[in-house]
Amino acid sequence: MFSIASLFSFLVIKKKEDRIGIHDMKIHRLQQHILHVEKRKYVLDYKTKSLLEYIEPIDQEILKLKANNQNIEQQLTAIKQQQTNYLSKKNHYENQINDLTKEFNQIRNQHKIIWKTVQQQKSSTNFLLVK
Repeated sequence: MFSIASLFSFLVIKKKEDRIGIHDMKIHRLQQHILHVEKRKYVLDYKTKSLLEYIEPIDQEILKLKANNQNIEQQLTAIKQQQTNYLSKKNHYENQINDLTKEFNQIRNQHKIIWKTVQQQKSSTNFLLVK
């Protein structure tokens, strides 16, 4: 029959074979998992590539719009400066108009006074002539 040593060896071998079997099953599961992950990676890489191809024109459009926006900002700044200059000129011209209006009114008043004086002198001259 079997000796204790051969029985012990058989049990040790059986244990090792069981452990090897468990490890083989783990390896098989891990290989399946690796295949699944590789498939997923391939799909995600494809999606990433597709999205990058989709995003690239949008990024270029964004860059164009930013450049256009910057150009518009510069134009707006120039227009604001022009507006400030025009408002300054307008205020200057309004002040000149006000000054000229005051001067005109003073001259008109002086003219009225002179005209009255002339009328009075003319009347007095006519009065003297009639006598």
